[in-house]
Amino acid sequence: MIRTDLGPVCALACALICTACGTPATCDTRQNAYDAPLIETDEQTGSILLSEQNDSKTLNFKATLNDLPEQWSGEGLLQIGGLQLDLSLRFESEPSGGDGRTEMPRLALTFEEPAASDSSTVTTSNYPGPTPFLYSPSLFEDCRSGAQQCESTRPVRIERLDGAPFPPVRVSFRASANARIPSCDKTSTARVTLGVEVESQ
Repeated sequence: MIRTDLGPVCALACALICTACGTPATCDTRQNAYDAPLIETDEQTGSILLSEQNDSKTLNFKATLNDLPEQWSGEGLLQIGGLQLDLSLRFESEPSGGDGRTEMPRLALTFEEPAASDSSTVTTSNYPGPTPFLYSPSLFEDCRSGAQQCESTRPVRIERLDGAPFPPVRVSFRASANARIPSCDKTSTARVTLGVEVESQ
C-alpha cells in the first residue's frame, strides 16, 4: 500500500490561499479616482494680434505632470486631465467690439489631438459677447502607467477668416491645466505645470 501524507501539502496550500486573500500590495485606485484631489497650475495669460484675412498663429500649450506616485493608476489612465482655455476678442481701435452688438471677423480655432491626423475646428461668432469663449481640450491621455513624469502638448491654431473692412483684432487668452490622479498614496506630491509658446504661421 502506498501511503501519502497530505498534511504538509494542505498546510502549504492553505497558507498560499490566505496570502492571496490578504491585504493586496496595491489598492484599487479605480474606486476613489474621482475623489482624488484636483491639482492645477497657475493661470497663463497673453495675447496675439491678427491684422488681416488668413493671418494665423498657433498657441502651443505644454503641460507636464511631475512627481507622480509609483502606483498612480492601475490602468495607465488619468480620470480627469484638461486644459482650461478662455479666449476673448477686441479690436485694436474703436469700436472695441466684443460686446455682442458689434460685428467682428470670424476666427477658426483648430485643436490638434495627440494623433497627428486627429483635429477639430470651431468657428467663432460674428457677434462675440463680453463673456470669453471657453474651451476644454483633454490632456495626459497618452500617459504611460507607472511613469514618474508625463508631458502633454496641445497646439491651438487661430486663423482670421474675414479681412477688410474689419480692423486688426487682439485675441487674449487665459489658460490653466489640471488633473486628478488616482493614487493609494495620500501624501502624494504630484504637481502639474503649464507653459505656452506662440508660433507664427
